[in-house]
Amino acid sequence: MNGKLEKMLEDEFPFMRRAPGCDCGNGWFELLRGFCADIAMAYKKRGFEPDIDILQIKEKFGQLRFYYSAGFERDGGKLSKELDRIVRKWEKESLTVCELCGAKGSLRTVGWYQVRCDECEAGKYSK
Repeated sequence: MNGKLEKMLEDEFPFMRRAPGCDCGNGWFELLRGFCADIAMAYKKRGFEPDIDILQIKEKFGQLRFYYSAGFERDGGKLSKELDRIVRKWEKESLTVCELCGAKGSLRTVGWYQVRCDECEAGKYSK
């Protein structure tokens, strides 16, 4: 993901400033915004400041992957379960969004897995 989009995420969600960057295409920007908004809301509804450390955000086998560390012992482990649910939700959602442009896409294989829309698959994506 380009630096401008990563900066937008950092400005909106300060916990993303601790992330090492997003190793994925720009098309998944809105997915990442949704992920971050859900994370922020999970902390807010429990009255906690986000202490999540994003260790890695990347594409793996065509799917967006989130690796993180957080305060797992809070509120009897409920926050931990909620964070896991959020991560699974957005990882699953990434299988329907073109990583390049953000349009509706599907998982395809060309020697490796990738999520592409028909236009990007046909090589019409120019970025």
